[in-house]
Amino acid sequence: MPRILLPTSLLFEGVINFFFWEITETVEDLLALFTHPDYMRKGLEDLSSNITRQKEWLVTRLLLKEALGNDVKISYTVSGRPFLVGSTDYVSISHTRQYVVLALARGPFGVDIEVWSSRALRLQQKFLSPDEVSLLHSVEAEKMAVRLWSAKESCYKYLDISGLSLKNDISLAQRDVRLEAHIIGMDNAVPIYYQDFPSFVLTWTKPE
Repeated sequence: MPRILLPTSLLFEGVINFFFWEITETVEDLLALFTHPDYMRKGLEDLSSNITRQKEWLVTRLLLKEALGNDVKISYTVSGRPFLVGSTDYVSISHTRQYVVLALARGPFGVDIEVWSSRALRLQQKFLSPDEVSLLHSVEAEKMAVRLWSAKESCYKYLDISGLSLKNDISLAQRDVRLEAHIIGMDNAVPIYYQDFPSFVLTWTKPE
């Protein structure tokens, strides 16, 4: 079921609302939470038999219902960026394994969630430059790799630039308790914030 969490580093500013869901339900369990489950069932037809995607699709809409009510719908731009029909809020969505986060703000931003695993560390050469590899401190290299991967994903979603390379076009640097992304061809750096949770890391860019 959903929980509303405000990361402590943004609590004072209150600029983003985060809605989390840990999926423990079946597809039928999730459908039963809608007022018109048969209508929502039709939306699953394009997802074929991919149960994981069906659950993520349903949970995203349940979170939106929790946040803004039944009158707001999610649509997508040509690039795949989500936007809200019936609301002036901006939305960013991420999911990893059984976790889904939907975040709302008053300006463009990006958010990402990644579960802790060794995968990012194993694949570091695919998304990190040699300079960025130096950020992988030996004490917690595995966790730092996940944070960096998630930070680049958040930045990518925020920028929404077609063909952007996570490794070659986005360069990360540590700045105290946050990260900073430098983008090829852009003068201004993008601050990226992160917060560790027991099962995952959450990263986000500050809304414009």
